[in-house]
Amino acid sequence: MKKAILLFLFCAFIASAQPLPRQIIWFDHQLNFAEKLINANHRNDLFPMLEALDRQRDQAVYLYRQGQNRRADRIIRNATVKLWSVLRPMISVPVEIAHRRALHNLINAEARIDKTDRKSLKRLHQARDAYRKGLIAIVQKQPAKALASFKETIDLAQKTLQSDSRRDKEDAAREFRMLYSRAEIAANHCPDDRAKKLFEQLRELRSSIQSAQKNGNRHLVISLSKTAIRLSLRIIDLCEGDNLTSQDQIYADLDLLAEILDIAKDNLENLPNRTTAHKAYERAQTLYNQAEKAATNQEFQLAEQHLQEARALLARVLSDTKPGNLSQRAQEQIDRLDRKLENTSESDIVKPDFFSAASQFKIKAEQTIDVNNLDLALEYILAANRMLELALNSATMQNNQSTESIRTDLLTLETRLLNPADQSGSDDKDLRAAALEIIQWGIEALENNQLYLAFELHTIARNMVN
Repeated sequence: MKKAILLFLFCAFIASAQPLPRQIIWFDHQLNFAEKLINANHRNDLFPMLEALDRQRDQAVYLYRQGQNRRADRIIRNATVKLWSVLRPMISVPVEIAHRRALHNLINAEARIDKTDRKSLKRLHQARDAYRKGLIAIVQKQPAKALASFKETIDLAQKTLQSDSRRDKEDAAREFRMLYSRAEIAANHCPDDRAKKLFEQLRELRSSIQSAQKNGNRHLVISLSKTAIRLSLRIIDLCEGDNLTSQDQIYADLDLLAEILDIAKDNLENLPNRTTAHKAYERAQTLYNQAEKAATNQEFQLAEQHLQEARALLARVLSDTKPGNLSQRAQEQIDRLDRKLENTSESDIVKPDFFSAASQFKIKAEQTIDVNNLDLALEYILAANRMLELALNSATMQNNQSTESIRTDLLTLETRLLNPADQSGSDDKDLRAAALEIIQWGIEALENNQLYLAFELHTIARNMVN
């Protein structure tokens, strides 16, 4: 009995010694900041709310340590929204936005930094110091100083992120090159026919990676390389590794196929006119669902049949949706948009503010193409076309929203994008940064009483990250 008690206490000690998730660490920062701000504004009535949020924080810690990350993320996300709904009246809008942008960039830098890179570590320490100075400036009611400190935080954190992003690309590409040759040899000498079929899919992935590299699409290169690494390891395990049970093999293949379905879906969104590829993708998705159901019912042979057919279809989709012509397609769309803007006479323009927004989005698209950020360029082109369409249309805003309701929508979306506990939607930091800039634009439009423009800007930002 005594041994059992000691074992229990030891396990509890080990659990308590586990490092806290970064979502909790940064929520703690915000709680500490909130306490100082509430004290500075003599709002003792808000302390019970802080105590309730602290209890929610403890509940989230427990769930994280139980492996229930989604539930924990949801609790932290809701607690953060509640916290800022209370703090917002005590901070000016520009300072609040700057603070949360600084926090978002700092969290990303913390998560992705290479701990062996002294230069990056130095920048990160400088960014932390700048962030702390910004918080002190808010409490001391020095908004100009706070803005300057948060801007410095963002600049330093982004420099760290940029260097790490290049490193991510190089590391993933290098690892894949090493594994590809080994997977090829393994597949050629493997008695299991599945290895050869998986290698066909790997070959298509490699072709897509090479196309993405030529177009300078860094985000796609990293994403495809990581999936290709997993597929290479699956082939090697199938031919050289330990013998897995049929159940383990099916579930491993299901996980991998789900990733490849996501990649195929992303490619299809960039090539909306390829109807054959769309149909093949939809059939592959159906087969994946059927395989998952068969596996749940312990019908592993049937599940494998569905998976084989889905793999063959996805190989065709990946082949048909290579990103090789994406740059050319984006440039053609900008040229077409340019002609539309030039051929629009003043008498045709019903909403000058929307026409101006269309022109600004067009300029942003050109700038992003120049730096080979094609995904973002296409988003800007979509936004420009939407704004131009509305500029020539006499229609008014359908749901007569108030200034405050639109402001709430903008700030809620911004909170979601800046909250480390909510990384749903797009994981591309450039898209998130662009959406945040559009949100700020929408807030400025509200201040100029341009409600409809602010409403549409919120819609564009929301679609960009969803």
